[in-house]
Amino acid sequence: MLPTNDDKLTDNLLSERKRQRSARVKPVNSVKITQRRLMAAIESDNGIGFCVACGEETSGVEPDARKYRCESCGKSAVYGAEEILFHIA
Repeated sequence: MLPTNDDKLTDNLLSERKRQRSARVKPVNSVKITQRRLMAAIESDNGIGFCVACGEETSGVEPDARKYRCESCGKSAVYGAEEILFHIA
């Protein structure tokens, strides 16, 4: 059976939707949140938090911050350094 114009249109629409979804998702460069980085952030007392999805450091974060939006990866996964310490202790 030969594809019809409707089949081609459906395929094009699906391809466009996939392209749009992938354009919204930024690649994630995984950076480890080490104990040394965590303790340095807490000791600096500068309102530093970390994204638990990609590991990026974020400033201007409350110590008890939970699920703030990450500017790097876009996920709601930024936690205050003290909050992370509380959960791993």
